[in-house]
Amino acid sequence: MSHPEAAVVVNGLGVSYRRRFQRHVVLDGLDLEVASGAVAAIVGRNGQGKTTLFRTLVGLHPIDRGRIRIEGRAPRAAREGRRIGFMPELVTYPPSWTVADVLGFGIDLAVSPERHREAFVTAVARGRFSDEILSQRANRCSKGYRQRLCLAFALIGEPAVVFLDEPFSGLDPPSRVAMRSEIESMVARSATVVLTSHDLAEVGRLATDVFVLDGGRLRASPLAHGATDAAEALEAMVTTESP
Repeated sequence: MSHPEAAVVVNGLGVSYRRRFQRHVVLDGLDLEVASGAVAAIVGRNGQGKTTLFRTLVGLHPIDRGRIRIEGRAPRAAREGRRIGFMPELVTYPPSWTVADVLGFGIDLAVSPERHREAFVTAVARGRFSDEILSQRANRCSKGYRQRLCLAFALIGEPAVVFLDEPFSGLDPPSRVAMRSEIESMVARSATVVLTSHDLAEVGRLATDVFVLDGGRLRASPLAHGATDAAEALEAMVTTESP
């Protein structure tokens, strides 16, 4: 049974896809509950379905069975109501789009016309984009700038629940600090953050709840937030398969 303050509730989630004429099960009876204002991290070995889970939670991948509620709504309704922000690990933009074009598109989708200018200024500041970067083709930017752009896009409209798929991937140390600061800022404004990352040191530093995805299901980590040995303990959990 879910608690009324839960921002994300998943019950009995089953997801599969066809591969070479066979059905491949990715998620099998998965349960998850994330409290409002929490930072929940989902970790696991490659190929366990973390990206599929995230795409399912934001309504971009069909489910076979189960139930998902984001702030009491189905994923698609929550997304259409601008309650969800999603930062995927890999994004490809239309070839001609500049960084400014990408931000403008997101603002058109999520913000009322009278707030467009304010939202653009906020997104530019959040991504620390110079005029030169704003005019560059988005697909030609460095990995670090593409990560910044993807995050700035996801946060347009200040969504209540934000899903971040490998947000620290490819970031240099200053950008890593800035990403961490943004996540802390989301929490400060009472947003709920669900992230997946191979950077277990950052997970141990930021997450209030940690779940290991293994065999299509989640198992909770007993680790305390901020534990000094969090990264080592998490690594042991992630690399050890469930019986």
